[in-house]
Amino acid sequence: MSGDTFRRDIGWIDFMRRSAEIAEQHEYIVVCDIADCYSRISHHKIENALQLIGADPKVRKSIMGYLGNLTQTRSSGLPIGGPASRILAELALVNSDIYMRSSQINFTRYADDYHIFCTSKHEAYASLLNVSKILSNDSLSLQKSKTRILTRAEFIAVNKNVLVDAGASVTPVQRLMSLTLRYDPYSSNAEQDYEALKSELNSIDIVALLNEQLAQTRVHVATTKKIISALRHVSESAQFGAAISMLDNMDVLYPIASNVFIAIASFFKNLNSQSRSQICDRIRDLYSDKHEVLQSAANLAFANRIISMEKSALNQEHLHRCYDNSTDSIVRRDVIITFANWQNFAWISMEKQKFQTLSLWERRALILASYYLNDEGKHWRGFAKDWFNPFESIVRDWRAEKQPDFKLPL
Repeated sequence: MSGDTFRRDIGWIDFMRRSAEIAEQHEYIVVCDIADCYSRISHHKIENALQLIGADPKVRKSIMGYLGNLTQTRSSGLPIGGPASRILAELALVNSDIYMRSSQINFTRYADDYHIFCTSKHEAYASLLNVSKILSNDSLSLQKSKTRILTRAEFIAVNKNVLVDAGASVTPVQRLMSLTLRYDPYSSNAEQDYEALKSELNSIDIVALLNEQLAQTRVHVATTKKIISALRHVSESAQFGAAISMLDNMDVLYPIASNVFIAIASFFKNLNSQSRSQICDRIRDLYSDKHEVLQSAANLAFANRIISMEKSALNQEHLHRCYDNSTDSIVRRDVIITFANWQNFAWISMEKQKFQTLSLWERRALILASYYLNDEGKHWRGFAKDWFNPFESIVRDWRAEKQPDFKLPL
């Protein structure tokens, strides 16, 4: 036993190889994936699946309680990232897989990516419609911007850069796609594993691969995701240049915008002040220009978490606008927490007057933020304590045990 949650010898590249093999026997291939998969996974489907596999009732109750607390009034959504979420997502999608197989739909799936194999264009459209209906029953849908019907030749041509024939020379893209970028920092060989990964990546020009993708009218999504993930391991100057290039090309990168913002956030603090300022300028411009990428609440939240790492008057004004213009609880909660960490006392003092009208996420954030108001916050908590529900009282008590200068995590 290796101790790994998932098998290391099976990955995305194996999914692509298997798809290429099946594609050789079919005329058309539908390429598609689930839109906002993790945020739309139904809690009811997870609960049914846990019951079906015989999960311990206490474990099932604990998982469902955590998910319910996480998403509040919504009965859907998983935290993005981490093996636990992936396991639950796979569990929730199993019934759809089984139904597709029994419906004679020939497909492969890796995470939320589907390849559907058909003998005619008519069958391709019919299969696409059937898959949409099956996923709709689970409150899921396909992402329009990434759904394509390709001929066999087109499918092979699109993916030739990530697949290599036996005996052929391996391209930089193929080398990158064969690497596993995740490593376990708690393993006994963590340091050696990390150094080995860095050595492999240093031999590949990651930024050049990114620029190749950005030069295309339509990026190869899986390849570009892998390139973006690898950016956290390159030099500071390369990271800054890559961040600016990505933010200047969000029209092309729109389908994977969240990956872009998460990647930039992972290395943002390593950059110098001028570089951080320029990245924030680009993000604020995207918002001011009403770019479609930041019309998504999830994307806006990810982008604002970058902004939250760089306190400035311009960034404060930006976050204030986002708070006033957004109805999303997570976007607004993050602004409250950021302003608490920035000691924006005047704003917090004004906002606490609206406490009873706020969402549960915002209320908890405001309780935490009130500790930065010193005596004013103490008097307010005493006055408002009867408004607090049991969990909000736990949040209050948790913060009370921390040091006065404790930084709230996002």
